[in-house]
Amino acid sequence: MNAADLLRNSTHSVVAVSPDGTLLGSADGKGVRPFMTLALELGPALRGAALADKVVGRAVALGCVHFGVASVFGFVMSDGARAILGAAGIPHTYDRTVPFIRNREGTGLCPVEALMVDLTDPAVAMDRVATFLGMQLPSQEVSP
Repeated sequence: MNAADLLRNSTHSVVAVSPDGTLLGSADGKGVRPFMTLALELGPALRGAALADKVVGRAVALGCVHFGVASVFGFVMSDGARAILGAAGIPHTYDRTVPFIRNREGTGLCPVEALMVDLTDPAVAMDRVATFLGMQLPSQEVSP
């Protein structure tokens, strides 16, 4: 089963699938935390995987570049995420696009999306997100 279909038929927030269709992992929660939890859990195993996430903003897109994800699906994907994935040559599909990811109140920019404004370095992005979430990144580089 592909990542998009798996996400559609589950209650998970994010899933990663190997090239042969095997589920590598999944995570649940709100915001960018499920992606970061999954990425840190899988580490190098995420390289070459297909990822499907409910919401793909700039942080998840930069994370996908950083961790070497092969393709990305999002129920919702921001214009910034589309640009990042496109520039990196990562195939991506979505159900709906939005100019940017809004905060939970719907009153403005998501705080993590705000951390990513004008940021293009995936390693710096992941460091900022990890710091924001109080998570620890592994010391080795994953980006190509």
